[in-house]
Amino acid sequence: MRQSHTDKITIHTDAARGEHVSGLGYVIQGEISRKGRKVLLGEYTSMEAELHALLEAVRVASFDSDARSECVVRTDCEPLVRKISAYENERDDWEQYRRSATWLLDKFDDWDVQYVFRSNNQDAHELAREALFEGRERLKYGDD
Repeated sequence: MRQSHTDKITIHTDAARGEHVSGLGYVIQGEISRKGRKVLLGEYTSMEAELHALLEAVRVASFDSDARSECVVRTDCEPLVRKISAYENERDDWEQYRRSATWLLDKFDDWDVQYVFRSNNQDAHELAREALFEGRERLKYGDD
């Protein structure tokens, strides 16, 4: 069966980190189209927040996708790309995180994680910022 170009899913992810809260944003395009944001409460490094954004987006895409033939994740966090791709010169302190990411990504027949400039990731960036501001409000006033 010939693969349709719509079987490919492209995901843009980003995270915005603050004190005790991070905002996650993602845009999924292709076979399915979704935009999402999520508040992540707690102390996370910027890299951990970026990873959580990627994990959330790939989880949603794999859950909602029927074809699962190809997934390309684009992030403006170049070190995250290196860590998930397990380049030889990367420290192994991220091994468990890498395994979590590849476990989800392996739900697709083929996948790639790519670095893009922030200017090419603007929608995910804005969603992450919105989630960060929402999270700050939750911390300030408490959950409803």
